[in-house]
Amino acid sequence: MDEKEIQKSGKTEIFLNNLHGSFKKIIFSKRWTAAVIIFCIGFFTSYIFTVQIPGSVLLQGDQAQYNEYATHLLSGEGYFSHDFFSGLRPPGYPLFLFSIYSVFGHSFFAVHFMQCILNAFTCFLCFLLAKRLLKNKEIAFLSAIILAFSRGFFEMPSNILSGTFFTLVFILSIYFLSDPEEKISKFLLSAFLLGLSALIHPSVVFIPIFLFLWFIRGKRWMKVKTYFLYFLFIACFLITLFPWLNRNYKIYQKIIISTTGGQTFAGSNNVRSKGGWVSKGLKFSDNYNEIERDKILYKDGIDYIKTLNSADFFNHYILKIFKLFSPFRPSYDLLFAFFLPFLIAGIILFGFKEQFGLRLPLIIVFYLLFTTLVFYGSPRMRGPYLPYFSMFIGVTVFNLFKNYRRSYILFCLLIILNCVLAYSMGWI
Repeated sequence: MDEKEIQKSGKTEIFLNNLHGSFKKIIFSKRWTAAVIIFCIGFFTSYIFTVQIPGSVLLQGDQAQYNEYATHLLSGEGYFSHDFFSGLRPPGYPLFLFSIYSVFGHSFFAVHFMQCILNAFTCFLCFLLAKRLLKNKEIAFLSAIILAFSRGFFEMPSNILSGTFFTLVFILSIYFLSDPEEKISKFLLSAFLLGLSALIHPSVVFIPIFLFLWFIRGKRWMKVKTYFLYFLFIACFLITLFPWLNRNYKIYQKIIISTTGGQTFAGSNNVRSKGGWVSKGLKFSDNYNEIERDKILYKDGIDYIKTLNSADFFNHYILKIFKLFSPFRPSYDLLFAFFLPFLIAGIILFGFKEQFGLRLPLIIVFYLLFTTLVFYGSPRMRGPYLPYFSMFIGVTVFNLFKNYRRSYILFCLLIILNCVLAYSMGWI
């Protein structure tokens, strides 16, 4: 490198350092400046996308079912969908819709608007959680901003689906679980909120088993208090679920949180699924009640898995992971494709090292991988987990810029590569 190049490199470094200093001065000069910025960006990215949805829209699939449960509650008819199945959906999200319809009337705009506000609060909680775990407010701010601009996140409020409400309640539970003082009251509140999360989206019903790894981190496995806290956590979680489980037991004579599990499992494990979910060919006969259909569909999925040879078995499950991390929605998710290498690098380089504070997000990512392998992979499924993805991305990006002077060159090349790829295939 000649003298001119050294001088040019030095000027670039000085410019970037000055830019970084100005950024810190503006964002963190006052206590709530960063939080307000994050909240506003989180709201407006969601709202700008959501206002594109027409006021009167024909709901189909899951959206139609959630709406049916809520409208039947509103009219006093009871808790059921058009097919009179009352256990397909846990009551969390239908009750959320019911509360909005009760106040604002049957308004989809009101639902979308309230969900945009919930998304803004989720961005704020992502900032607080990242700041607590990572002990670095700059990385925390970066993580929250990445989350706010993530398409899989800001598009959730545009649907009449449980994703937005679930994501907020779930991250609130994780925030209280991460309490550094380990107060019993915070753990109980976390367990209660985790139970509510399962009543909104039952996919997290088994996550308390994985969270045991958080309780025994470091040398905590040697303390009796650790196991006592975990016992209280599980007990409070189950108590929260008890009214719904008891209601289902009285109706079906079986302890079950949802009767849609078999449908999801069979749709994820059949010859047509290819890592995703396909309903074609599933047994939806009217001759079966909810429990019978659920049991039969689980058996169909298991029977299909048993027919796979070693190569097909591996291909079946690797396709699920590819579908989960695919940037095609079917349109090209430019930002996710850009940050995917940083996400993978963050998990590998920083996720397993205690000093980076990413143990809890890592456990949550592993749980997502577990549920993906059991059921199916889809860009939609990663939406509620993007707050934890953004923390890994934030740590990687921050450390890259901190340790390598010319990291911006890599960023520019990745942006150009993604844009060329998207443009060449007609996605932008």
